[in-house]
Parts: sequence; structure tokens; C-alpha cells
Amino acid sequence: MWCHLLAMMLLATSAFAADGEIDGDVFAGWHVVIDGRVRGSAVASGAIVDIGARVDDDALVAAGRIAVSGVVGGDLAATGLSIRLAPSAVVAGNAWLAGARVETAGQIGGTVRIVGWRVALGGEIAGDVDIYAASIDVLPDAVVKGRVTYHSPEPARIDAAARLSGVEHQGVVWPTRLVGIVGAVVAVVAIGIGLLAAAIALIAVAAFPNFTAGASNAIAAHPWSTLGLGLALLFGLPMAAAFALVTVIGSVMAVPLVAVYLLSLPLALAVGALHLGRLGLGAVGRSWPMGAGWRLVALAVGIAVTVLGASIPWIGPAVPCAVLLFGLGAVYREAFRRWRLWVEPVASP
Repeated sequence: MWCHLLAMMLLATSAFAADGEIDGDVFAGWHVVIDGRVRGSAVASGAIVDIGARVDDDALVAAGRIAVSGVVGGDLAATGLSIRLAPSAVVAGNAWLAGARVETAGQIGGTVRIVGWRVALGGEIAGDVDIYAASIDVLPDAVVKGRVTYHSPEPARIDAAARLSGVEHQGVVWPTRLVGIVGAVVAVVAIGIGLLAAAIALIAVAAFPNFTAGASNAIAAHPWSTLGLGLALLFGLPMAAAFALVTVIGSVMAVPLVAVYLLSLPLALAVGALHLGRLGLGAVGRSWPMGAGWRLVALAVGIAVTVLGASIPWIGPAVPCAVLLFGLGAVYREAFRRWRLWVEPVASP
């Protein structure tokens, strides 16, 4: 998730706008704006999604920031960091909302289910409301004709002007033993994944010394274009696989695309860490190219720097993400270079 968030901050792509009357479809882009009527259902994904017009049927949205100010003729299911239903929003059916911050206004004709960290409940809701959140505010314009049930470690802050048919606070009880078990399992899995990634990186550098060295050279020669390629691939390959799944012919290619993508991630981490270690050894006088032994030392240094960088507060997750993005672009750049040398005849002297 952190890598995708970093990529979204760095990747500058154009907005996607759907206006006029269009059939139900999948809409994807950096900033998706639905300003026209969608005949049927809409599936939207991006960094920002704005639904400002009418979707005749259901709407399924996944984005960093989601804003609904138009009409959804069916159900609304949305997940993101921030979700806001404006006062002009109308959802004819049910609403399922999951995000770090969720704010509702407008009108919802069915039941509402919310899972979030901070929730602000407002607007007119015809059905029951069920909320799981750490912090809950019921706004003065809230009119809920059904029953409000919320699960929170603290009582909700309910404005005196809010009109609710009934409220039930069920609280949240976390069994200490269960939390300890889950924490231990997560720690073991995280350590296992880290060790597995390090092992794969060592095998990749040892088994493909020329390829990984060439990929590192690509980062050194073209750092920013390599980073840009890594950003595009991080989003592009999964999106291509997702679109392939919805077509009869393309569905055959979806599995190979996903397999290539998953296999390239550990190789990308290996190349990124190798280059980082190469820079570190270069700072102390060890020049490139290096022998097999020194390349493994460079890889170990790069892995150590990546792990230490990841522990830095606030900015830590950006370090392994940057290593991955540079490495991902370098892997495909080097693969393309070798493919081109293979298919193109060598010019005679």
C-alpha cells in the first residue's frame, strides 16, 4: 500500500473525465471525474474519484479520496482513505463505506454500513446504520429513521439537534490474549517474508550476475526515466491484468501477466538493493564493475541500508518503495535491451 501511495504522489497522469451519456463501464485514472449520466453500473478507481452526476445503477469505487455529490440509483460501495457524501448526494439503495475518514450527508434510501477510523454521520438515512470506528460524531443535520448501532471504544458525540430513532452502543472488546497471538503471528510472517525476500535477492544476483549488473547500470545511466518506468509498471501491469480478465480473449493473458508481475517484484528489490549497495561501496572507493563476491557484498549492504531506512519514523516506508520502483524500472529496461539485441541482427562492421 505504501508503495502505491508513494507512486501516486510521484506519478503525474492526466485526469479521466466521463461526461455526456455513457454506458456503464470501468473508469480508471489519476483523477476520475464522472460528470455525465452513466447508464448502468460504474466501477471507478484512481487517486481521486468524483461522482458529480448520475449513475443509474450501482457504484463501486476504490480510491485515495472519494467525493460523491451526484446521484447513485442503486447501491454504493466505496473504500478509500477519505470518503465524503456531500449534502447534494443521493444514494437510492444501501451504502457500504470503508475508509480512514468517512463523512455522510445528503440522502441514503437504504441501510448504511461504515467501517473507519473517524466517522461523521449526517444527512437523511431511511434504514438502519451500523458503524465500526474509533471516533464517531453524529452531526446536527442527521436524520436516521432506522436504528443506529455503533461499535467504538468510546461513546459517540451526538449533537442535540440530531434526530435518531434509536441508538445502541455495543463497545469494542479486544481480548488481550487474541491481540498477543495476532501480533506474534504478524511478526513471524513479516520476518519470514523479509528473510525470503533477502534469500531470493541473493539467489537472483548470484544466478543472474550479468542481468542484475546490467539493470544496475540502467539505473546509473538513466535514473529518472528508470524511476518513471517503475512507476508506470507498478500500476500498469496489475491494471492490464484486471482489464484482461473482463474479456474472453484477454482472460488467457491475465494469469501470465500476474505471474510475470509477481516474479518481477523480488527481482526488482534485488536490483534496487544491489544498486544502493553499489553506491555505498563506491563512496568508500570500491569501483564498479565488481567481481561476484563484491556484488554479493554490495547486495548485503543495500539490503541493510533498506532495512535501516525503513525504520525511520514517518518517511521510513518510502525507502524500500523507492528501492522497488527504481529496481522495477531497471529490470524491464534491461529485459527490453536484451530482447532487442536478440531480435535485431548485428550490423556488419
